[in-house]
Amino acid sequence: MDCLEFRRYLLAEPLSQDPDFLVHKKGCPDCRGAARRAEAFEDELKNAFDVAVPDALADAILLGQTTSARRSPFRNGWLMALAATIVMGVGLTVVLLPNANAGIGDFVVEHIRHEPQAMSSTEIVPQEQIATLFSYYGVELVGHVANVMFAAPCPMFKGAGVHLVVRGEEGPPITVMYMPEVSIKDRIKLELEGFDGVVMPLARGVLAVVGYEGQTLEGVEDLMRGVLNIGI
Repeated sequence: MDCLEFRRYLLAEPLSQDPDFLVHKKGCPDCRGAARRAEAFEDELKNAFDVAVPDALADAILLGQTTSARRSPFRNGWLMALAATIVMGVGLTVVLLPNANAGIGDFVVEHIRHEPQAMSSTEIVPQEQIATLFSYYGVELVGHVANVMFAAPCPMFKGAGVHLVVRGEEGPPITVMYMPEVSIKDRIKLELEGFDGVVMPLARGVLAVVGYEGQTLEGVEDLMRGVLNIGI
Protein backbone atom coordinates (compact mmCIF):
# COMPACT_ATOMS: atom_id res chain seq x y z
CA MET A 1 0.00 0.00 0.00
CA ASP A 2 1.47 3.37 -1.04
CA CYS A 3 0.78 6.76 0.56
CA LEU A 4 -2.00 7.76 -1.87
CA GLU A 5 -3.85 4.47 -1.37
CA PHE A 6 -3.41 4.85 2.39
CA ARG A 7 -4.92 8.36 2.36
CA ARG A 8 -7.89 7.15 0.34
CA TYR A 9 -8.39 4.29 2.79
CA LEU A 10 -8.08 6.74 5.66
CA LEU A 11 -10.75 8.92 4.07
CA ALA A 12 -13.26 6.07 3.97
CA GLU A 13 -12.35 4.21 7.16
CA PRO A 14 -10.10 6.16 9.56
CA LEU A 15 -10.09 3.42 12.22
CA SER A 16 -9.45 0.54 9.83
CA GLN A 17 -7.66 -2.55 11.10
CA ASP A 18 -6.74 -3.77 7.61
CA PRO A 19 -3.26 -5.39 7.84
CA ASP A 20 -1.79 -3.50 4.86
CA PHE A 21 -3.21 -0.24 6.21
CA LEU A 22 -1.64 -0.87 9.63
CA VAL A 23 1.74 -1.87 8.16
CA HIS A 24 1.93 1.31 6.10
CA LYS A 25 0.85 3.47 9.05
CA LYS A 26 3.61 1.95 11.19
CA GLY A 27 6.30 2.50 8.56
CA CYS A 28 5.40 5.97 7.18
CA PRO A 29 5.78 8.94 9.56
CA ASP A 30 3.69 11.32 7.41
CA CYS A 31 0.78 8.92 7.06
CA ARG A 32 1.03 7.97 10.72
CA GLY A 33 0.62 11.63 11.62
CA ALA A 34 -2.39 11.94 9.30
CA ALA A 35 -3.93 8.86 10.93
CA ARG A 36 -3.40 10.31 14.41
CA ARG A 37 -5.19 13.49 13.41
CA ALA A 38 -8.06 11.52 11.89
CA GLU A 39 -8.35 9.36 15.02
CA ALA A 40 -8.35 12.45 17.26
CA PHE A 41 -11.10 13.94 15.12
CA GLU A 42 -13.16 10.75 15.47
CA ASP A 43 -12.82 11.05 19.26
CA GLU A 44 -13.87 14.70 19.20
CA LEU A 45 -16.87 13.85 17.05
CA LYS A 46 -17.93 11.02 19.36
CA ASN A 47 -17.63 13.23 22.44
CA ALA A 48 -19.54 16.06 20.78
CA PHE A 49 -22.53 13.82 20.16
CA ASP A 50 -22.36 12.07 23.52
CA VAL A 51 -24.85 14.40 25.18
CA ALA A 52 -28.01 13.81 27.14
CA VAL A 53 -31.24 14.47 25.25
CA PRO A 54 -34.18 15.87 27.24
CA ASP A 55 -37.09 13.41 27.46
CA ALA A 56 -39.57 15.89 26.00
CA LEU A 57 -37.44 16.82 23.00
CA ALA A 58 -38.62 14.04 20.66
CA ASP A 59 -42.28 14.78 21.46
CA ALA A 60 -41.75 18.48 20.81
CA ILE A 61 -40.09 17.80 17.44
CA LEU A 62 -42.85 15.42 16.34
CA LEU A 63 -45.52 17.90 17.36
CA GLY A 64 -43.80 20.69 15.47
CA GLN A 65 -43.45 18.55 12.34
CA THR A 66 -47.13 17.55 12.43
CA THR A 67 -48.32 21.12 12.89
CA SER A 68 -46.07 22.43 10.12
CA ALA A 69 -47.17 19.71 7.70
CA ARG A 70 -50.83 20.69 8.16
CA ARG A 71 -50.36 24.38 7.55
CA SER A 72 -47.48 24.57 5.07
CA PRO A 73 -46.73 23.20 1.58
CA PHE A 74 -43.07 22.91 2.55
CA ARG A 75 -43.17 19.11 2.82
CA ASN A 76 -40.42 17.91 0.52
CA GLY A 77 -37.95 15.88 2.60
CA TRP A 78 -34.90 17.24 0.84
CA LEU A 79 -35.98 20.84 1.42
CA MET A 80 -36.70 20.04 5.06
CA ALA A 81 -33.14 18.81 5.35
CA LEU A 82 -31.95 22.06 3.79
CA ALA A 83 -33.90 24.12 6.30
CA ALA A 84 -32.59 22.07 9.21
CA THR A 85 -29.02 22.50 8.01
CA ILE A 86 -29.39 26.27 7.76
CA VAL A 87 -30.72 26.47 11.31
CA MET A 88 -28.12 24.10 12.74
CA GLY A 89 -25.15 25.23 10.64
CA VAL A 90 -23.33 27.21 13.30
CA GLY A 91 -23.62 24.54 15.97
CA LEU A 92 -22.63 21.73 13.64
CA THR A 93 -19.62 23.66 12.43
CA VAL A 94 -18.31 23.54 15.99
CA VAL A 95 -18.66 19.77 15.90
CA LEU A 96 -16.85 19.48 12.59
CA LEU A 97 -14.14 21.91 13.66
CA PRO A 98 -13.12 21.01 17.22
CA ASN A 99 -9.95 23.08 16.79
CA ALA A 100 -11.10 26.68 16.41
CA ASN A 101 -7.71 27.64 14.95
CA ALA A 102 -7.98 25.19 12.06
CA GLY A 103 -7.94 26.79 8.61
CA ILE A 104 -10.37 26.50 5.73
CA GLY A 105 -8.18 23.90 4.04
CA ASP A 106 -8.11 21.70 7.12
CA PHE A 107 -11.87 21.97 7.41
CA VAL A 108 -12.48 21.01 3.79
CA VAL A 109 -10.25 17.92 4.02
CA GLU A 110 -11.87 16.78 7.28
CA HIS A 111 -15.33 17.38 5.81
CA ILE A 112 -14.50 15.20 2.81
CA ARG A 113 -12.99 12.51 5.01
CA HIS A 114 -16.05 12.29 7.21
CA GLU A 115 -18.61 12.13 4.41
CA PRO A 116 -17.37 9.10 2.43
CA GLN A 117 -20.90 8.40 1.18
CA ALA A 118 -20.72 11.61 -0.85
CA MET A 119 -17.68 10.32 -2.74
CA SER A 120 -19.22 6.92 -3.45
CA SER A 121 -22.55 8.12 -4.85
CA THR A 122 -23.21 7.09 -8.47
CA GLU A 123 -26.58 8.66 -9.36
CA ILE A 124 -26.61 11.95 -11.27
CA VAL A 125 -28.35 14.76 -9.36
CA PRO A 126 -31.08 16.61 -11.28
CA GLN A 127 -30.19 20.16 -12.33
CA GLU A 128 -33.38 21.46 -10.71
CA GLN A 129 -32.24 20.20 -7.33
CA ILE A 130 -28.82 21.85 -7.71
CA ALA A 131 -30.42 25.14 -8.77
CA THR A 132 -32.82 25.07 -5.82
CA LEU A 133 -29.98 24.39 -3.42
CA PHE A 134 -27.91 27.36 -4.62
CA SER A 135 -30.95 29.64 -4.80
CA TYR A 136 -31.44 29.31 -1.06
CA TYR A 137 -28.13 31.16 -0.66
CA GLY A 138 -29.02 33.86 -3.19
CA VAL A 139 -27.04 32.29 -6.03
CA GLU A 140 -28.50 31.78 -9.49
CA LEU A 141 -27.34 28.85 -11.59
CA VAL A 142 -26.93 30.22 -15.12
CA GLY A 143 -25.50 27.12 -16.77
CA HIS A 144 -25.50 23.33 -16.70
CA VAL A 145 -23.39 21.55 -14.10
CA ALA A 146 -22.80 18.12 -15.59
CA ASN A 147 -22.06 14.89 -13.75
CA VAL A 148 -22.93 16.01 -10.22
CA MET A 149 -23.10 12.82 -8.13
CA PHE A 150 -23.90 14.41 -4.78
CA ALA A 151 -25.53 17.73 -3.82
CA ALA A 152 -26.58 18.70 -0.32
CA PRO A 153 -26.66 21.56 2.17
CA CYS A 154 -23.92 21.14 4.75
CA PRO A 155 -22.49 22.96 7.77
CA MET A 156 -19.37 24.79 6.65
CA PHE A 157 -16.31 26.49 8.10
CA LYS A 158 -18.72 29.25 9.05
CA GLY A 159 -22.49 28.92 8.78
CA ALA A 160 -23.89 26.58 6.13
CA GLY A 161 -23.41 26.16 2.39
CA VAL A 162 -23.47 23.85 -0.61
CA HIS A 163 -21.51 20.60 -0.93
CA LEU A 164 -21.21 19.03 -4.39
CA VAL A 165 -19.29 16.04 -5.69
CA VAL A 166 -18.59 16.15 -9.43
CA ARG A 167 -17.41 13.22 -11.51
CA GLY A 168 -13.97 14.09 -12.85
CA GLU A 169 -12.97 13.64 -16.48
CA GLU A 170 -10.29 11.26 -15.26
CA GLY A 171 -9.69 9.73 -11.86
CA PRO A 172 -11.70 10.11 -8.65
CA PRO A 173 -14.59 12.53 -8.08
CA ILE A 174 -13.92 16.18 -7.25
CA THR A 175 -15.42 18.00 -4.27
CA VAL A 176 -16.90 21.50 -4.60
CA MET A 177 -17.98 23.57 -1.59
CA TYR A 178 -19.66 26.97 -1.68
CA MET A 179 -19.36 28.81 1.66
CA PRO A 180 -21.42 32.01 1.49
CA GLU A 181 -20.47 33.26 4.96
CA VAL A 182 -16.70 32.88 4.59
CA SER A 183 -14.58 35.75 3.29
CA ILE A 184 -10.95 35.71 2.12
CA LYS A 185 -8.89 38.28 0.22
CA ASP A 186 -6.64 36.05 -1.85
CA ARG A 187 -6.82 32.70 -3.54
CA ILE A 188 -5.58 29.84 -1.34
CA LYS A 189 -3.81 26.80 -2.76
CA LEU A 190 -4.37 23.58 -0.80
CA GLU A 191 -1.83 20.77 -0.50
CA LEU A 192 -2.97 18.72 2.48
CA GLU A 193 -2.71 15.05 3.39
CA GLY A 194 -3.05 13.57 -0.09
CA PHE A 195 -5.39 16.28 -1.39
CA ASP A 196 -4.81 19.17 -3.79
CA GLY A 197 -7.20 22.03 -4.23
CA VAL A 198 -7.96 25.71 -4.25
CA VAL A 199 -10.18 28.09 -2.28
CA MET A 200 -11.08 31.19 -4.26
CA PRO A 201 -12.81 34.41 -3.18
CA LEU A 202 -16.11 35.26 -4.87
CA ALA A 203 -18.28 38.38 -4.87
CA ARG A 204 -19.91 36.84 -1.80
CA GLY A 205 -18.39 33.88 -0.03
CA VAL A 206 -15.75 31.46 -1.29
CA LEU A 207 -15.62 28.40 -3.52
CA ALA A 208 -13.43 25.41 -2.70
CA VAL A 209 -12.53 22.84 -5.37
CA VAL A 210 -10.62 19.82 -4.05
CA GLY A 211 -9.38 16.54 -5.51
CA TYR A 212 -6.78 13.95 -4.69
CA GLU A 213 -3.08 14.77 -4.95
CA GLY A 214 -2.01 15.42 -8.54
CA GLN A 215 -5.57 15.50 -9.90
CA THR A 216 -6.45 18.10 -12.57
CA LEU A 217 -9.06 20.54 -11.22
CA GLU A 218 -9.06 23.44 -13.68
CA GLY A 219 -12.03 22.17 -15.69
CA VAL A 220 -14.34 21.96 -12.68
CA GLU A 221 -13.05 25.27 -11.29
CA ASP A 222 -13.72 27.09 -14.58
CA LEU A 223 -17.14 25.43 -14.90
CA MET A 224 -18.29 26.49 -11.43
CA ARG A 225 -17.09 30.05 -11.80
CA GLY A 226 -18.96 30.28 -15.08
CA VAL A 227 -22.34 29.00 -13.88
CA LEU A 228 -22.68 30.79 -10.53
CA ASN A 229 -24.34 34.19 -10.65
CA ILE A 230 -23.85 35.56 -7.16
CA GLY A 231 -26.07 38.47 -6.14
CA ILE A 232 -24.90 41.23 -3.85
